[in-house]
Amino acid sequence: MVKPVCVSCGYELKVKTIGVLAIELYQHNSKPYKAWNADLLECPTCGLQIVSNFGNEPIAMHEACLPEIEFAQKHRRKIVYIREP
Repeated sequence: MVKPVCVSCGYELKVKTIGVLAIELYQHNSKPYKAWNADLLECPTCGLQIVSNFGNEPIAMHEACLPEIEFAQKHRRKIVYIREP
């Protein structure tokens, strides 16, 4: 079992939002590659946030990500973009 802990505070991160949309980008961070369901976790002390608990498989790939993004925006669902370094 994964138990994410804040390195600065030493507290276990708690789930803040279940079901954020995580969009993995490619081609210099300009195009969606994969869309994932995930959770937003937060440190109860310092507020550090991470995205974790990804599904086993992406819910969409390439152009099929666009309707997922539009749906999330329409319903005010949190969207996190995963960029290449």
